[in-house]
Formats: sequence, structure tokens, C-alpha cells
Amino acid sequence: MRAFKRLGLWLTEAAIAGVPMIPLFIYVTSFFEHEGSLSYVMPFVLFYSFNKTATFMLGVFGDAKNPYRIAQVAAVNVIVGATLSLFGEVSFVFSDLGSTFVGLGTGVFGSMYRAVKDYLRSRKRFPKGRPELVGFALMTVFVSLILLARGRLEETIIACYVALSCVALATLRSLDVPDELKTRPLFDYATHDLKKGIPALAFLALVLFVRLYKQTANVNDILLVLVISTAVTVVAVVRRRYRVHQVFEYHGVFYSEMMIFLCLWDVFYFISKGDFSMVIGSTLAMFIGLFLAQAFGKRILGRFHGIRESNVLVCLTMATAVIFLVPALNLPALGFIGFFTQLGHQRVAGLYREQTDYGLVDIYLSNQKMLNIGIVAGQAILVGALAVVSLVMLKNSTAAMYSYAFHIPEASLTGVFDMTRLICDVIFLAQGVILLVLEKRKWGSVFREAHAS
Repeated sequence: MRAFKRLGLWLTEAAIAGVPMIPLFIYVTSFFEHEGSLSYVMPFVLFYSFNKTATFMLGVFGDAKNPYRIAQVAAVNVIVGATLSLFGEVSFVFSDLGSTFVGLGTGVFGSMYRAVKDYLRSRKRFPKGRPELVGFALMTVFVSLILLARGRLEETIIACYVALSCVALATLRSLDVPDELKTRPLFDYATHDLKKGIPALAFLALVLFVRLYKQTANVNDILLVLVISTAVTVVAVVRRRYRVHQVFEYHGVFYSEMMIFLCLWDVFYFISKGDFSMVIGSTLAMFIGLFLAQAFGKRILGRFHGIRESNVLVCLTMATAVIFLVPALNLPALGFIGFFTQLGHQRVAGLYREQTDYGLVDIYLSNQKMLNIGIVAGQAILVGALAVVSLVMLKNSTAAMYSYAFHIPEASLTGVFDMTRLICDVIFLAQGVILLVLEKRKWGSVFREAHAS
């Protein structure tokens, strides 16, 4: 029985670690065989968009109070969504609905499961060991096999993911959770406020625009206008309700921006060159870096007593971005960025506990929100810069993205990608310098944002 429980923990951690790659699990045929077609790409876009905005949408229901029960609801969403996706061949409606449910569920399950795990560990009610390491290793192997399959065995992969989601739900329910947590309400309904849904809708619109452009290289400009007008509405509605963010919280945004930039630039560049082996190599290099950071992160950060670890890690991340400019050091740079950004996120998680009075659930939700903002911002900057550089150098704003979206190798795009890499590097390095300056001046906060539960 203990062996089965340990296996369940491993598989649950594997499912959480694989969330960034889930579109390849569920919609892998669409990704490889129907590039640029809106009908086939839409499930991929919907999954990603709702995955990144799910934590923001929770605020509509109130302050999250019970991570155990919310995680169960999220797991059911994933199971329902993955099951619906099995019928995607019957109708696109099943794929679209399924991807939306999977996105919403995975966007919440990971942070809520970790909150439950920390809660139980603090009370010595969670099994000993580090199942997240084994789970991450399993997911790395799983991702590699799926990338090598390139669109084959899609239904088998989806069925495996349905089973994996069921295992995650069963594992969660098998934990030694006290009765108080089983019966506590999911949300504090006293804070129910529909206005909190407006920022979530604005963020959703931004993510949809970025992902649609990335996958189709052909999005109507009216959507961009919608994003801008929605953002203005958000500022107007919530301008009188603010919460101060500390500087370290934006370190999480910075790490996510850098990681997604380096990873996506490689994907764009090598797919446009038709070098799929380097796409796999880049993915594996980053996964190795992430795994090593998870394995040795606590030991490394424990030796930084008396040193501002956050600033050191920001500097190391910036150095990696400079190394990335050297083509021969591409793969090592991906490994280093995975390693340093993972250490950075671990340090940020620790600072939430040390320097805020947030409850356990709010720590994980706030951290996840900042991580998602960084991922989306990093993609938006990269995609925007690529479009501008392509327009200036080739008189065609979609040329580079078209080559990626439709897997059409084009040698003339090398200069466009190189210039984009340089411009984005400068933008992100400037952000790092700003964060270091703000920390040096010991400012307690940098920006004000609408109060988020």
C-alpha cells in the first residue's frame, strides 16, 4: 500500500511539472500537422490562455480559503477536459471545451496542491521524501518521448493523461488531511466582488492575442485594440483600491520573463531553420537545469547567509542572458537559465514567507500570479520585437512568425532573429538593473496594483 501511495505522489508531481508541456500531450497532432489553421490551433490557444489566467479568476469567487477542496475541483476540471478532448475528432467543440477545462484546472491545481503539501508537512502529516524530484524526472522522460513522437499516438497520449489526472485526484484524497480542512468552505464569500473579474478578462485578452499571433501569424488588429481598451477599463475601475508590492515579488516576474524568452527564441529560431533536433535539445537542456536546481536548490541557497541571494541570482540570470548571445553557447545558456531561474523562484517563495504576512494559500496564489505575468510579458515582448524587426528589415511584420507557425524554413530570417535576440536581451537586462537599483535603495515597494485576494 505504501508503494502505491509513493507511486501516486510521483505521478502527481510529474503531472504538475508537465503543465507547461501539456498542449503537446493533449493537442500534439494539431500542433505538428495543422500549423496555422485556426480551427486546429484554437484548443492549444484556449488551454494556454485559461491556464495563465485561472488564478486571477479565483478572485471573483472570493478569498481562497481551502486549498484541499479547491485542488479537488481543479483536478475534476482536468479530468473532464481531457476526457472531452478524446472526442475532438467528432467535433472541434469537444476540443475547445476540453482545452478550456484543462487550462482552468491545471492553472489552479499545482499551486493548491503545493499549499496542501506544505500545510501537511508543517504538521508532519505528509509522507517523507522528495517526490517532486522523481516526478520531474519522469516528466522529462515523458516530454522527450512525446516530442520524438511528433503527432503520432495522440489518442493514446490523451488517455494516459486522463489516467494521470485521476491518479492525481486519488492521491490528493488519500493524504492525511485533518477534518477541519475537509469541511472548511472553499472561499470567503464576504469578499465576493465581480469587479475582480475585470483584470482577469484583460489578462485573458492579452494572452489570447499573443498566442493567436504566435500560432497563426495572422490576427486581426481589432483584438489588439480590444486589449488596450480593456486595460484602460481596468485602470479606471480599480484605481482606488491598491495593494503595495515589494521588490522581491517582481523578481519572480523577471525570472519568468528571462526563462520564457530564451526558451521561445530557440523554438522560433530552430523551427524556422527546420532543425527540429535543436528544439528537442534546447528543451532537454532547460529541463536538466530545472531538475538540478530542484535537487540542490535548498543546499545552495542555505550557503548564502549574509548575502542578498535575490540580487546574486538576478545578476547570474543577467549574465546567462549575455552568454545566450553567443551561438556556440546556446545549449549551456538554456541549462543555466533553467538552473538560475528555478533557484530564483525558490528564493522568492522563501521571501514571501519571511517578508509578508500572507497566509499559505495567498503565498502560493500571489507567487503563481507573478510567475504567469512574467511568462506572458516575456512572450509579448519577444513576439512584439520579432514583428517590429521583421517589419523594419523585411518590410513584412509577419514573415518571421509565419516561418515558425507553418514550419517553413527560411534562411533569410537569421538576421531578423539575431537582431530580435539582441533587442530583447537589452530590454530584459534593463529590467534587471532597475530591480537591483530599487533593492539597493531599500525601497519597500515599486508599483501599486489592484488589491488581489
